[in-house]
Amino acid sequence: PPYSETAIPALERRLRHLHDDHPDDALVLSCHSQGAVLGFPVLRRVLDNGEVPRENLRFLAYGNLLAAHYQRLFPEQFDDDQLLAVERANPGRWIQLFRETDPLGHPIPGLGDNSRQASHEPPRAVGHVLTHANYSYSPEFQAALNELGGGDGTPGDGGAQGAEQTDTLGDPPSGWKRFWLRVSGS
Repeated sequence: PPYSETAIPALERRLRHLHDDHPDDALVLSCHSQGAVLGFPVLRRVLDNGEVPRENLRFLAYGNLLAAHYQRLFPEQFDDDQLLAVERANPGRWIQLFRETDPLGHPIPGLGDNSRQASHEPPRAVGHVLTHANYSYSPEFQAALNELGGGDGTPGDGGAQGAEQTDTLGDPPSGWKRFWLRVSGS
């Protein structure tokens, strides 16, 4: 069966269940490459049906094919108006990362400052320039997670960049686990 009948409803249910189990927490739907092609309609549907409050939903897409590729292949589903409908429905809660060295991931101009360039310099012990994979190695990835997952439900300032980024959404709620944090020097 096509993804529209399997993966998309399953991911919608997962977001709903996560919200039911953690109603006060931000949910960051993190999607790389083709995953953003699934995550995007899921987020649109969840925002439209209101089963998860808008203020709890965040979208982090990186190395995605939405604008540069899917807009050309499926313009009726991924034109600028369709892409920006998520941003209009949930302002400031979508951050999109791209690299100049990524042949597949490109900026989404309509997102303005929330379409951000990630560094391509590898961390220590990685011997190649970063391209389409390993966005999580970039400090901008961690900064975006911090910004989106901050906790008080208001959008971030959209201008934070780099590893020194502190939360722009306030202190995290009680019991918050930042499982994605890397230990410096590792």
